[in-house]
Amino acid sequence: MKDMPQATAPAWLIHQAARELAQGRRVCIATVVSSGLGAPPAGSAWLVREDGSAQFCPAAHRAGGSGRDEPASLAAAVADQARRLLNHARQRPPGRAAGPRDRMAHLVWPQPQPPSGPDGGPQAAGRTRVFLELLEPPPRLLVVGAGQDAPPLCRLAAEAGFEVRRATYANSLLLPVAIVKFRLWEPLVQAPAASGVRLGPPWMERLLLALLEAEAWWIGLGGSFPLGQSALVLAQRRSNGVSGARRGRAARQQR
Repeated sequence: MKDMPQATAPAWLIHQAARELAQGRRVCIATVVSSGLGAPPAGSAWLVREDGSAQFCPAAHRAGGSGRDEPASLAAAVADQARRLLNHARQRPPGRAAGPRDRMAHLVWPQPQPPSGPDGGPQAAGRTRVFLELLEPPPRLLVVGAGQDAPPLCRLAAEAGFEVRRATYANSLLLPVAIVKFRLWEPLVQAPAASGVRLGPPWMERLLLALLEAEAWWIGLGGSFPLGQSALVLAQRRSNGVSGARRGRAARQQR
């Protein structure tokens, strides 16, 4: 695993974690909280991404050692435990809240062995403890439609901490067709209200489908419409998993 320059490692780790979260990907940060013999000093950390790749961030230099050692067996144990958290998160049913066991883990390296003496012997003194924390991207909420349930749903989302990231009208290219059909033609011929859900001639259905596909293509490119029959709102929770305090500490360490 490639490591980063000591002076920039904390800030680099926070920056990389935030970038992964912004892309909608989970990450796991493993931090050495107590260091045994032959292990990196406390404060050293690994960043494990959702694709399984891991990167080591050494802590600042410690007297009597380089502070950059990364024993292969420890790195493998950390990566394995982090991937278990990530895999478990991927398998968690949608909508189920993550509990502490889903987001945190504790690793002892090397694994505890029977004590070699009354006081536990040198094995107890040489253990390294690593704390692992799973960070997940903030949940997103997609509201599609313009019915009476949409406004209260948006208000509840705002109260729950969601903020709008994208908003546009939809079914816009069909708006002229809807105006002609529902406001002019049906009142004129006194067609029943159920006619709005009936299929038309095949040629008309193909034309309407082509208009909808063109509209979806435009919205997918980042475009929007000023008017339409429906509204499309994409909101995201304000918290992104990396606290402002943690960012501030990393920035101060970098300076």
